[in-house]
Amino acid sequence: MDGLHVMTDSVIDKVVAVLVQINDMGVPVMLRFAHEMNGAWYAWGQKPDLYKSTWIKLTKAVRAKAKLTSTVWAANVAAGYPWTDTYSPAKGSPDFVAMDTNKDGAVDAKDDPFAPYYPGNDWVDWIGFSLFHFGPYPFGKNVVPESGAVAGVLEPATWSITQFASSMNKPFGVFEAGAVYYPSGSGANDAVLDASIKTTWLSQIAAMSKGSSNHARISLLMWFEIAKIENSGQARDFALFKSNEVADKIKPMLKAGAFVNNA
Repeated sequence: MDGLHVMTDSVIDKVVAVLVQINDMGVPVMLRFAHEMNGAWYAWGQKPDLYKSTWIKLTKAVRAKAKLTSTVWAANVAAGYPWTDTYSPAKGSPDFVAMDTNKDGAVDAKDDPFAPYYPGNDWVDWIGFSLFHFGPYPFGKNVVPESGAVAGVLEPATWSITQFASSMNKPFGVFEAGAVYYPSGSGANDAVLDASIKTTWLSQIAAMSKGSSNHARISLLMWFEIAKIENSGQARDFALFKSNEVADKIKPMLKAGAFVNNA
């Protein structure tokens, strides 16, 4: 078994037992289960009906015992949906039909990338998102984010995740954020460029953090604080505090309260 099929009653019991153990120490947990479920690259992806039923079953079990645990429903960005990949459903299958929200016989950018996978307000505590800057494709070139790049991801003309969160009256958080510097890419060994890429992305996120009348504000931000080697062998550095030069640019932003929102 793989993907959602591994979530048997016994597995759910084990998950809940771990959450209870953590909660009993007074530590709250935010459980982001099967994130990016609208993508086709994970075994649990693009299986809307099974995803929703599994989510509800898990959430019932969590709420029964793990009282300091909240659930986080975290989709992937709308741009590029439905991303034909390993786990894309066959045309005409029940999953395909569920994803074809406008019922035109196709699954494409005109279909809602969020609603088919949403288990309902009764079963969701937070709505989450991933927000990354990778630069232009093919990846590997160090480029400072363009003006309005974050707004373009969070509040596109159609299928805005912040608008979706607002319509569901749920708190919204960015549970993975990062801007990548490629150590072997153009501008290698350029700490100024590294810092500029990351501070620009952070500044744009901060500017969006207060939301608007029909767009949820960013209530939580988690940064992908890591430098890693991908399976392809490409080095990617997302870290804000690995380099003193970059950290020195970031710290004043944080001290100034760029992400403090009292609303």
